[in-house]
Amino acid sequence: MHPSGPVESNTAMSITDSAAPRSSGRRYSPFTLALDLYRYGLCVLPCPHRSDSGKSPKGAVRGHGTWEKPPSPAQVKSWAQQWNDNNPANIGIVTGLSGVTVVDVDDPALVAEMIARCGDTPLKVRTPRGGVHLYYLASGEREFNGLDGLKVDVKAGSGLIIVPPSYNSSTGQPYEFLAGSW
Repeated sequence: MHPSGPVESNTAMSITDSAAPRSSGRRYSPFTLALDLYRYGLCVLPCPHRSDSGKSPKGAVRGHGTWEKPPSPAQVKSWAQQWNDNNPANIGIVTGLSGVTVVDVDDPALVAEMIARCGDTPLKVRTPRGGVHLYYLASGEREFNGLDGLKVDVKAGSGLIIVPPSYNSSTGQPYEFLAGSW
């Protein structure tokens, strides 16, 4: 796999909300920031905290793998109102409709090897379990699991990836920027 190159940012996005649960112990919903990410061109969808530690849109959205276009601004606004601090959801993005391919490296020891294969990128995210997401501009890559038998997946096309400021709803561990930001 050879992504076309790193994600480039001409305009820095400014979402500064902490990805981790607030210190008061009160639950909050990262999805309340989804409209901001939608305005930056990301195809967002809610991933409720009640299922799969907030890694799946199950119970909120159906058929995202067959979407031909992102949801409307009105739909995203409706989701943001529904998935609020009293009903938390993480932010998922559909990679292809967001114009990105994400190399999902579960083993941090493989990050340097993946960067050597795919090129460096200014946008890197640490996952709650210590893995790393490397973001690249999409250029028609296919989604697949287990790149060359390694613990590396490629999220492309209809692939779904969870993004900061989301967090694992079971452990409270956040998705955090290692390099870059929205």
